[in-house]
Amino acid sequence: MQWTPHQNTNVYDGIYDVASTLEDCQAACVNNLGCNGIDYVAGNRPQSRCWLSGTWSGSRNNGTAPGVTHYDYDRTCQPGMLYVMGCATASIVYIEIMLDLSGAMHIVG
Repeated sequence: MQWTPHQNTNVYDGIYDVASTLEDCQAACVNNLGCNGIDYVAGNRPQSRCWLSGTWSGSRNNGTAPGVTHYDYDRTCQPGMLYVMGCATASIVYIEIMLDLSGAMHIVG
């Protein structure tokens, strides 16, 4: 999962979210499977900084929105990484976990 920032850029028709930090705004997007980006305005008052964008959103204003940073969100899985949420993939991977007598877990395959 990767975030790509675009300074002074926003997307029309974002869904408002009460997140007041960039990390919380990104988490709100990750938890919304239709979300593919956020607009974040660090200079706004708390709870007025975060808008989620997705298929419902309108056009993008590249470089014409001073103070707004748009972050594109890439839900593509990275090879070798284990994701619990937020990663869209076309395949399912099965792993086998074994517990030894001490209770320690081992990934078998």
